[in-house]
Amino acid sequence: MEKKKINWLKIVLIVLFIGYISLFILNKTGYYEGNMRKKMELTNKQIEKFEKDIKDGKQIDINDYLIDKKDDYTNNTSKVGYYISTSIEKILNDGIKGVGSIFKKLFT
Repeated sequence: MEKKKINWLKIVLIVLFIGYISLFILNKTGYYEGNMRKKMELTNKQIEKFEKDIKDGKQIDINDYLIDKKDDYTNNTSKVGYYISTSIEKILNDGIKGVGSIFKKLFT
């Protein structure tokens, strides 16, 4: 009985396709829209607070109503992904520069 050969390229392509479809579905489920809705609600609350302060005759300072919140989505997985991608980028850049210098020496 013959042993079946494993087609690794096909397996990798299937895994990448499933990953793409998963990310596409997550995108379409409304995560981004949910974040925008939360920001809009916060803005509406700040507008209501501003209008109330005007009615009450309080001293108005724009900095009291602006919220400078920066979202931080970093976690261990994203840090590892960033490290891997920068390492690959560095290796590829060095390789391309090396090939370019070889071609330059050959053709000049």
